[in-house]
Amino acid sequence: MVGCVEKLISEKHQVGPHSVDLTVAGVYTVKKEGAIDFGGSEAKEALVEKLEPVKRTPGDKYGWWNLTAGEYIVEFNEKVVIPDGCIGVIQPLARTLGAGVVHPTSIVTSGQQVDRTVLIVGKSGFSVKENARISALMGVKTD
Repeated sequence: MVGCVEKLISEKHQVGPHSVDLTVAGVYTVKKEGAIDFGGSEAKEALVEKLEPVKRTPGDKYGWWNLTAGEYIVEFNEKVVIPDGCIGVIQPLARTLGAGVVHPTSIVTSGQQVDRTVLIVGKSGFSVKENARISALMGVKTD
């Protein structure tokens, strides 16, 4: 699957025997609804606002997003591009679920590009550090 992912931060840490971990580049709140229709002529993406991570101490290299309950858009550092003859599956890592948050499992077919997902944060909230591994991409050959 590593051939389906561009812009890895650390191949050593992100590539496993059966999957590639995807990391958090940005977090956005949804400010205004999007829309879809049958034919697509009236489709529009939701209006989003980028949240800025906060460093916990002045010397920290990376910051944290401290999220309250709700829905967010998480942008991956990596770009997933599935080649012909394959299907990709993006799902939350076990540690993501263990932290009390979830995102939908996505099926990605050849020709599609994926660089984000919707993150659902429960009532207890969630803190996520920049570049944290949050999702896994697994692939299946179809031919």
